[in-house]
Amino acid sequence: MKNCWLDIPEHYPHGKLYEFVIMPNHVHGIIEIIVSVGANNYSPLQNGTSKTIGPMVREFKIGVTK
Repeated sequence: MKNCWLDIPEHYPHGKLYEFVIMPNHVHGIIEIIVSVGANNYSPLQNGTSKTIGPMVREFKIGVTK
């Protein structure tokens, strides 16, 4: 799980990781989204990657499940 967490910036360079703690059945962590542009701070899709927290968490969950 730790490796998947630390790999997040490799897949999402706009996500900056801070402290995290791995619990027995979940994880707590802080992610800062560095770039926000567009109307209402919604980022457009760029290279097929959204700059929102949803895709980051989804990919993390997929990684730790595999």
